[in-house]
This record gives sequence, C-alpha cells and structure tokens, in this order.
Amino acid sequence: MKGVTKDNSPGIVDKDAILAGNDLLEFTEDVPKAIAEIKKAIKKRLDLPKRNRC
Repeated sequence: MKGVTKDNSPGIVDKDAILAGNDLLEFTEDVPKAIAEIKKAIKKRLDLPKRNRC
C-alpha cells in the first residue's frame, strides 16, 4: 500500500496517521523522524487558543 507513502516523506505519514485517530503505527520507515513530527503536532495543537465552551 504505497498510495499514502508515495507522495509523503517518512514521519509526516506517521503524524497524519496519529492525527487521523490511529493509536498504533506499523511499518514506520523513520522512527526518530516520526517521533519528532508527532511531538511538533502535539505542541502545535497545545498552542491553539482555548475555545469558549458552552
């Protein structure tokens, strides 16, 4: 299944999979890059302003 990985770099695919709701990653091509990208995504999401909740 190269459909997703064909046009995306290692690490980005893993980050997108986690953000899509996957809780398990298999066949990661570059583990350190995947961890770095996931950490950046978490930090970016934590930096978002809080929404007003009803």
